[in-house]
Amino acid sequence: SGPDGKDCCHNTKLIGAGKELSDDLVPVPYDFDYSGLVNAPYAVPPDSVPVRTVRQRRYRGFCAHNGQALAAAAEFRAKADELTAVFTEIPGLDENAKKSATRFLADFFKDISDDTSVEKKLLRDCRK
Repeated sequence: SGPDGKDCCHNTKLIGAGKELSDDLVPVPYDFDYSGLVNAPYAVPPDSVPVRTVRQRRYRGFCAHNGQALAAAAEFRAKADELTAVFTEIPGLDENAKKSATRFLADFFKDISDDTSVEKKLLRDCRK
């Protein structure tokens, strides 16, 4: 469930055997057109986020969760090749879109290449 007074899971559906089996639920995100990975020509960042384009990264997490962010970065590093390979398997995906997405991911993996880089490039902008 989401925080008190908030709906759960913006742009995410919980999929599983049944809602009463919360341990079985898997979040499945959707609606990536405003992500830098997709880079839709009409996508612009919200005015409230100080970035010029949707491809510019800005960490918006809370400082209290920096330990979890470091752990998540380690998980992403471990799966870098697997995640990047997904783009070779998408039928009908334009070659330029594949190259753009893999470059975007390569930059992400460079930003999280080690904990020092994660702290310098992402976590320094955490919200108090």
